[in-house]
Amino acid sequence: MRGRSVLMSNLMRNIKHICRCAGCILIWFTLSLQFTPLSAQTDVTVYQPVSGSFVRNINTGQFGQETGIVDVGDGIWSLFQTQYLLSAITHPLWSPNGQEIAFGFVGKYAGTVDFSDTTITFTTQSVENALNTPFEITFTRGWSADERSLTITYGAAGLNANHYLANIDLENNTVQEIRRWQADQQVTDMPLPPNVTSVTLEGESHIQRNPVFDDWIWMHFAGRGFYSNLNSDEPRRADINVLWNFRTNEYISLDALVPDLWLSPPAMDWSHDGTRLLVRAISQNRPDFYIVNFHFTPDEGVTLVERAIVEKRIPDHWLDAGSLFFSRIQGYEGGAAYVLGEIVNGEYRETPFFTLNGDQFQWESLGDWFMRADDAERDRLSCLFEWSLPTQLEIGDSPEVVSAEGLTLRSRADSFSSAIQTLTQGTVVTVIGGDACSDGYRWWQVRLSDGTEGFVAEASTDEYFIEPVVAPPSHPSPNPARQTPTPSPSKYRCYHTQRGQHRCGL
Repeated sequence: MRGRSVLMSNLMRNIKHICRCAGCILIWFTLSLQFTPLSAQTDVTVYQPVSGSFVRNINTGQFGQETGIVDVGDGIWSLFQTQYLLSAITHPLWSPNGQEIAFGFVGKYAGTVDFSDTTITFTTQSVENALNTPFEITFTRGWSADERSLTITYGAAGLNANHYLANIDLENNTVQEIRRWQADQQVTDMPLPPNVTSVTLEGESHIQRNPVFDDWIWMHFAGRGFYSNLNSDEPRRADINVLWNFRTNEYISLDALVPDLWLSPPAMDWSHDGTRLLVRAISQNRPDFYIVNFHFTPDEGVTLVERAIVEKRIPDHWLDAGSLFFSRIQGYEGGAAYVLGEIVNGEYRETPFFTLNGDQFQWESLGDWFMRADDAERDRLSCLFEWSLPTQLEIGDSPEVVSAEGLTLRSRADSFSSAIQTLTQGTVVTVIGGDACSDGYRWWQVRLSDGTEGFVAEASTDEYFIEPVVAPPSHPSPNPARQTPTPSPSKYRCYHTQRGQHRCGL
């Protein structure tokens, strides 16, 4: 990576893009990449210790920005870039391995910070040179899964300006433009929302690349249009939300799955495994706000998992432990407050996560989350709200399938993971790991008699699928000679379940 000299050189070469008024005043930039804990400057209160890091910006006064990291384990806020004037880091994004952060800067650049040697690299000077397209606004939109490329959007400020979506190769600093659009353009190449006959784009757009299936990009375009089921000569809000494969040009409409809602970014997030999409939404008919959970894979497309009305909560990120996410409390007095939440069967529950206290944290900003917990901690956190029926199992038990419909053995503790096989009623398994929770189910890792391993759901919110096999109590007969012979245990067995049922069978 290039060092600080490249940084200052690029800044000075492009100072003219910042000073646009007559008699431009002298602008001073002060940059530092030292990771200095600032716990004395502001208080961080952690309610639910989690091994993970949250990066965000804070407002330090007129034109002032600082960017730092909250360790949501020990509650320490660490600043990694000191204040600079008339500039702002926008939308910092963790790399897939958690060693770098990508960001937009000074409205002109996108770059990366490498924590191993605290070097900073700007990447978008080559974009302007390669495309011969001067631009003023730059936002980071996602890393590739192999960390070799960074997706950005850029364009001129104001309405009726062209905007671009591009991938930057971080190894050789070359650029590939993959899309462009104009604010007053009528949409002709994307699926429109239900009942909408035409849409003209407005200036706002929010875009995020999938972190795993990185050919796929979630795109939100603000627009106004006409509806076939409404008698109106005036256009109304008609935002477009699609998943787009920029290599195959395939589109999937998210609006079709929630026709009564307007999906309302920028409050949205992909899970780190790329399979879940968290979005805020607004009712089209009532003043209600929703949190919506989608599931996605390239083979199966998009499925609506959950939705719930949630007041004054803006979803920020998946926690990446089961189906937990965390949200900002809108309008929190005294700083910024975050809660852990989950939605099951349309019901929302939450518990305090952490707070950032102080005047400088009252300004809301975009940030990013990186989960550093191991699998054991993730499993423990995933069962935070205990939606399912109480567990009857522990590691080492040998329960049997009691569901008449059978039970699916899956590759992960997730009802959307791939199926290995179906276990019929009466199949006995051995519990070798767990437990974990997601979407209202409690999961255990099990092994079959043939050595096959996978995950099964023990219970939902109202039903057990596997239960322990409990041997019947022993009652010695006073006259053993008169005792009725029983069939061989190898062919016939009787037992009691913990639910009080007596069962016998071949």
